[in-house]
Amino acid sequence: MKTRVIASAMAVGLALLGTGCSSESDNPGPSAGGTPTGTSDEQNGTPDPCQLLTLAEISAQFGVEYTVSEELPPGGLPGQRTCSYTEGPDSGGMVTVAVWPSDPAEVDSFLDQAVLLSSPTEIGQYDGIGDRAFGEPHALWIQAGNVMVNIVIVLVEVENVDPILQLGVAAAGRL
Repeated sequence: MKTRVIASAMAVGLALLGTGCSSESDNPGPSAGGTPTGTSDEQNGTPDPCQLLTLAEISAQFGVEYTVSEELPPGGLPGQRTCSYTEGPDSGGMVTVAVWPSDPAEVDSFLDQAVLLSSPTEIGQYDGIGDRAFGEPHALWIQAGNVMVNIVIVLVEVENVDPILQLGVAAAGRL
């Protein structure tokens, strides 16, 4: 079961995320931003993903210290900016926060693709997070206006959706 969940999260993450961020800052949250990959806010109107969650929030959620990871290879969706946090040099655990421009009218199509990529994990829909939120314990998508946010948890043991939903509420609150 653990292998299926990890494989599912990896497939979703690799399909939708291809970039990371790097920063010398210990906390790239609202008071000290990291440097996300992608183009600047002025060029594409995409919020800074490194401002949506803090290292303290991620570390508290999983009970271990996280740091901003090295920049990942470029890729992803048009206009996508991604911030990536790692659990430690030997663990492989990672949380990524990606943001990209998204047409709210295309969310159903995007949800259908997410369901296909996440199989065999069931995708749930959650009220009260952005305009619309859907996901599973290792991946959450939040539509807020013309922006999509994706939080992915990789190689971190989670038993239910509570941790990712709490991170989603915090991220959506900063949009």
